[in-house]
Formats: sequence, structure tokens, C-alpha cells
Amino acid sequence: MAVSVAQGHYGALRAGPLLGRAVEAAGVAATATGAPGEHGPATGHPDVMVGMESVLRILNGVVNGGHDDVTAGVRAMRDLIRRMEGMTEAERAGLPDLAGLQAVFPVLSTLLEPGPAGPRDQALAALSPEVLGMDPGHPAWEALRTELARTATPPASGDIAALDLVRSTAGMPSTQRAGMLAAIGTARAARAYGSRDRSALRDAAAVLRAARDAAVRGDDVWLGSGMLIGLLSCGEAVLGRPWSRRRRLDEAIGVLDQTYRETGGPEHPFRAHSGFLFAKSLRLRDDGAAGDRQRSRRIAADALRATAYGVLLQAGTADAATAAAGASATALSVAHWCLADGEPAEAAWTLDACRGLVLHAATTARTVERRLSDAGHGALADRWARVLASGAAPASALRREVLDVLLALDGDAAARLLSPPGVPRIAAALRTLGRDALVYLLPAGPPGSVGEGAGAALVVAADGRTGVVPLPLLREDAEPIRQYLVRPEGGPVRQARMTATPPERDGPRRDAGVAPADGFDPAAGFDPVAAFDALTTVTTTERGGRPARRDMGSGPGTHVPPRARSLSQRLDRLCAWAWQAVAEPLACGLGRDVPVAPAGRAPRLVLVPMGELSAVPWHAAWSTRSGGGRRYAVDTAEFTYTASARLLCEVAERPARPRTDAALIVGDPTGDLPFAGREAAAVREAYYPQAVYLGRAGAGGLTTPGGTGRPQEVLAWLRSGAGRGGTLHLACHATVVENVRHSAALLLHGGNLAAEELTETIDGDADGGHPDLVVLAACRSHVSGRGTNEAYTLATAFLTAGARSVVGSLWPVPDEATSLLMFMTHHYLRAEGRGPAEALRLAQRWMADPGRSLPPHAPDGLARLLPRIVPDDLSAWAGFIATGR
Repeated sequence: MAVSVAQGHYGALRAGPLLGRAVEAAGVAATATGAPGEHGPATGHPDVMVGMESVLRILNGVVNGGHDDVTAGVRAMRDLIRRMEGMTEAERAGLPDLAGLQAVFPVLSTLLEPGPAGPRDQALAALSPEVLGMDPGHPAWEALRTELARTATPPASGDIAALDLVRSTAGMPSTQRAGMLAAIGTARAARAYGSRDRSALRDAAAVLRAARDAAVRGDDVWLGSGMLIGLLSCGEAVLGRPWSRRRRLDEAIGVLDQTYRETGGPEHPFRAHSGFLFAKSLRLRDDGAAGDRQRSRRIAADALRATAYGVLLQAGTADAATAAAGASATALSVAHWCLADGEPAEAAWTLDACRGLVLHAATTARTVERRLSDAGHGALADRWARVLASGAAPASALRREVLDVLLALDGDAAARLLSPPGVPRIAAALRTLGRDALVYLLPAGPPGSVGEGAGAALVVAADGRTGVVPLPLLREDAEPIRQYLVRPEGGPVRQARMTATPPERDGPRRDAGVAPADGFDPAAGFDPVAAFDALTTVTTTERGGRPARRDMGSGPGTHVPPRARSLSQRLDRLCAWAWQAVAEPLACGLGRDVPVAPAGRAPRLVLVPMGELSAVPWHAAWSTRSGGGRRYAVDTAEFTYTASARLLCEVAERPARPRTDAALIVGDPTGDLPFAGREAAAVREAYYPQAVYLGRAGAGGLTTPGGTGRPQEVLAWLRSGAGRGGTLHLACHATVVENVRHSAALLLHGGNLAAEELTETIDGDADGGHPDLVVLAACRSHVSGRGTNEAYTLATAFLTAGARSVVGSLWPVPDEATSLLMFMTHHYLRAEGRGPAEALRLAQRWMADPGRSLPPHAPDGLARLLPRIVPDDLSAWAGFIATGR
């Protein structure tokens, strides 16, 4: 079966589950013939089937979009080559030619797993035409070799002309010819876009048209070539003469329309990219009579749903993050389209479509068995459960089968898999949570781009109204943000709740969540959507648009501190800018244009800052009072934050349950944060006398730890139901590292508790014993290691794992000041009966008050800290935010 499917046509393999079943069949056959490396007359050669399985797995991943299948196939093939290298010639009988594999595989792996140019050069140097079955004198061989090496070496000056290249391949079988011309055409397209050479654009397009003509309609070569032909035509329209612009755009839209329609639906791996290119081309043409604007928004929304499908298809958090990467920039552009067209509700939908997709995928994956069983698909649920019980990740064929079944179900649950909530559902969630409005902070689009637009606050009110507050100073590249995100060299370092070296990676720390530069990285493959954006942005700017970066300067009435180096100084400058850019105009707009709160009460706002704006503590925005001193945004409104409207709605829709006195408090489990231990013990003794305490209690406390604070102890408490409706307080170290398997983790005694472990193993929607509140008194516990718009943090991980409210931090928090802030937060929670968000707000206002005093029952150790904490030192208190209820 595996052999017959492998011999089928590449483009037809996507239709139905044949390729996935071929992978399964090859795996079964490999297992039946014995262990790899062990063979004999009785068992045959298991490595033959291992090799077949690895090739089929790579092909399945490429065709059907499962990143883990590609990775697993490459790894298996690499292991097979290593085993073959240790065999005698007799033992290799019946296996593929080792020399050929050694020559071809490095090129294959560098193409599938992009990396630095060095390994690619070495692999290409060993590649010969004989290995590929090509005539060394054929012009296509040198052209192919040159184009494959494009990311490592400059292109040869004597490139073969497109017409000659196309003619030289005329005698090849059509499938081989189409694939070779597509590879060469893609390389030339990338080079042409990089040089912005119109003749090079036409040359690449000619090669790709020949590839498309040789391919079978609907296969990947036909579709990929069509996307690039459309892209190249758009490039000619932008770079060419004004009188040819419309003709070129009509050509682009014609071929992109064909390509997009041929993909069929969101399950196709090319659906998102082809849709984004098609929508952007329509927007670039902007023909009102043809309805280009409305059509571009509709197609872009469909492409965003296809992106969600691709994310849900992946086996784990890391692969889901890879699939989600790149959609955020397009979604921001499309949101600006919606605002320009007077459609704020569509803009809100679009912004949320690119938010928190990895969290959504984790939530969906861990509830698959329950969803299938509830829908009457018990057999499929059992298959899924058996795979999980074996410790393996479900193969992409099974994941695709499950996803297609879930999408075919009736009701809102199926629609919600690919679509974010609409305004009515958001409004209902806000009312349930007692919030007045959800506010997306949308930065300005890149100058000159198709998605250009001024910064704005997009407001969804609890009564279902939508509105827009212009924020002309709101830019991701504003100088205070750029200065804040770059950690200065030197200077004193305060003791903070963070690790000196993150786990799983040696070397210095790196700030999480910083987006890559605009454009595309050739070493990572040619991204046509990014190429489109890069070309249109640069070209429009050169022709008289605004410069790529602007500093907002100092606005009237507020002093912006000069350029600073320390964290406190950078925060002062950042938050003074935040007052001018957002807090002041938003307060005016909410009071005048979109009133959301009743008179006499501070508005309760839920913020969704997009992109780099998520690094800003908007509640700490400040200005100088007329009589002296500072006025903070937290004085005038109650702020919470959310990863997405989808997560907000999921939290609001969980069954109501009463708060209880159950509590688990973990203090200084690693033994190097003395004030964390004192803080945790003081919180327990003052407010949770029946709590389970783990870790170290600090000097002079009455608390006796009941355990060391190991990850297993915390997980056992979470899963046991003992914390139902209660509180979990963790005073410890935390770490965030970008794009590794465990991107964020709490450092506990003897090990780490990773965000991925929470989201992938604990069902937050089940009626379990989840705590009501989780307080993460640790560094950067609300910083994402998987991109800013993913908002995949320790705080959101606990929220998706069932907590109702979570308090987390945005930067390395100082040990002493955090102890005071946390004690006062629990004081307002327990002694005054406030909700989590209000309690944190009151505690932060208390920290900023020069006349503050501790409650009488506070321990002396905390009282002695008061004189050391400067009220206006934002690093001491502004780093904590509340999310959830």
C-alpha cells in the first residue's frame, strides 16, 4: 500500500487520507520486520521500510502541513544514514546507494530545516548531477545548482536566460520538468524581489509560467508557481510605469484568483498564503466599481481562518507557534483596511484572528477526546486516546481526520475552532466579568504599505457598541519603546526574581517577544507575503511617503524624561510617552465619543495591546499634576489585560463556582530569594492560615513548610481538586526564552514547571478543582516566548489551565518591593473582599503613595522595607498586571 501511494502523483496525494495511511502502513511494516539495524533472511530488512516511512513522512508533512512530520522524517533518514555508514557492503544489500544518500540528504535537510549558509555550501559542494540522474552538461544542472546556493553565494553573472533554460528542459518528463523549473523560478523570484529589478522579475515570471504549464492543475507546483506569478506581476505594477499599472494588477489578480479558488478550503496548506496575496493585490488595485475593498476583506478573513486550521493541525506548542508565525503582520494590515472602510466590528474580528492561536491550539488538542465522545464519535476518540496513552504525538493524518470531523459538527463549537468571537459574544463576556469595554491598542501600519493606517484604540463596549479613538502617536517603533526594549550595558543590577542563565540554553538571557525585522529572511525560505509587503512599503516611502521611523517628540503639558539607561529611567520615559500616546486621548475618547462607564465610577477596561505594545505597562502611564506629583492611569481606571477576546470569552463562559479558602503558597523554593520566603510566609500567616505551604519560609516566620516546592508537588495540588475555588501563590524565580520547547517556566525545587506542561496536560474547561486565583510573584511571568501576539506566557498558561484570574509580571521584578506589593494585594483581597484586579490596582496605588502605611498585623520585616521603596519607582510596582476575571 505504501509503495503504491508513493508512486501516485504528488499533487493528488492531498485528496483524502491516502498519504497519511501510507505513513502508518510503512511504520507497521517496519515494526513487523524487526528493529532497525537488525536483519536477516527470516525478517527481511527493516531499514528498507524505515527509509520508506521517513520519505513518506517528509512528503506528508510538506504536502499536508504537519511540521512535526517533516522533522521526524528528516531525523529518521539521518539515523538511517548513520546506521548504513556502520554496515558492511554485504549488510547494505537491498538498501539505497549510500553515496547517493550522503550527497542528496544534506541538501534536502538544509532546504527543509533552514539554517546558516555554511552547511548549505558544504552540502552543495558534494552534490553531483549523476546522483540526481542528470546529464552534467545539461544547462538545467548548473542553473539548479546555482539557484539552490542563492542564500550562500552571490548569483553568477552569466545566468542562463529564461527562454534558453525553458527550451533546454523540453525533453524532460513533465513532472520532473515542472518541479525543476519551479525551484529555479522561485529562487529567481526571491533574487528579483531583493534587487527590485524589473527585468529580473520578468525573467523569473517566464520560468514560473513554464513550470505552471508543465504541472498538473491543482498540484503544489501549479499552485506555488501561480502565487509567485501573481506576486511578480504586482512587483512590476509597483515598480513599472504608471500606465501599465492597471494591466499588471489585472494580470496578477487573474492568476491569484485561479490559484486561490483551486485550494478549495482552509484545510489546504496554500490557502492562507494564496488568500493573503490575493487580498493584498485587490487592495493595491482598489477598484471601487469591482468591489475590491469588500472582496479583499472577505478573502483576508478566509485566509486567517486557514491560518488557524494550520495551527490546530500541529502536534505540539512549538510546531503550532511555527505555523502561526507571520500572520500577525497581515492581520494588523487587514484591521487597518477595516477601519479605513468604516467597519470596526470586522477590525476587531481580524485582530483577534491572529491572537493567541497557540493557546487556542493547546486548549483544543487536550479536549479532543471529550469533544469527539460528546459528538458520538467514540471510535475516533478511542484511537486518539490510545495514541496519547502510548506517549507519542498523533500523526498528522489522524490530526487532520479529527479536525475535519470537529469542523463538520453542527453548532457554534465547530465555527469557533477557526473563527474568533464576534462583537455580541465579546459584549456578553464583558457583562459577565463586570467589565465596561475591551480595547485593542492598534499601532500605526508601516508607512507606505498596503496596510498603512494611523494608530487607534478599537473599543468594543459591554452593550455591544463599537468605536474608534484615534491615537496618532501610537507606533511600535516610537523611540521610548525601542529604548525600553534594548537592555543597556553596565549599571547596577538589583536582586530580581529571575535566573542568571535560562534553562535549556547556555549563554546570556534574551528578552522575549521581540518581532523579527520586516521583510523576509532568504535563509529561511522565500515568503511571498513578506516580500509583497517589503516591496510596496519601501517603494511607496521612496516616492514621497513618510520616513520609516518617527519619534513622537515631547507633547504639550507633559515632560518626557531624557534618554535613559537604567530600568527605572527607561520606564519613566516609556510611561510618560504612554500618557500622551494612549492614556490621555483614550480617556477623552471614552468620555466623549464612546462612553462606557456610568458617571461617578472609574471605567473597567480590558486591554489587548498588539505587537510590541504588549511590553508597555499602560496602567502606569503618567503625567505631572498641576499642583505637583504624578497622576497615573491606574488612578483613573481599572485595567486588566487579555491575550485575546477568545480567551476572555472562554474564561467568562466557565461555570460559576464560589471562592474558597483553599490555598497553596510556595515561597523561595530555590533558596536564594530571602524576601520571597518572608513574603510567602507573611501572606500565609496573615490571610491563609489553613494553606499548604511549600518551599522556605524565611527567617523569623512561624510557618513550617510541608514540602520543598517541587514541580510535582504543585502539579499534584492542581490536579487533585484540593484547590477548587482557592488561591495559588508562587514567590520564586521564572525564566523566558524565545522559541524553545519550554519557552517559559517557573524555577522550583529540583526542576521547572513549564507553561507548555500546563497548557498541554490540564483541561481548563473541565469541571475540575481549579484555583480561582493564581499569583505569579516571579519575573516576566507575563512575557511571551512565542511572539508578542501569541501572548503565550506563564500567566495565560495558568488561565487556560483553569484559573479564573492570574497576576503576572512584565519585567525582572525586585525582590524587596515585590514582597510589599504582594502582601498588600492579598490584604485587599482577603481583608477588604476586593476582586483580584481591583486588589492589585489598590496595592499599586498604595505603593505609589508617599504617605502609605502597612496594616497593623504586617510583620516587622516588611515594615522595615518601606523607607527603601521610592513611590515613583515604576520598576518596583508597575510590572504586575491582572488577566482573567
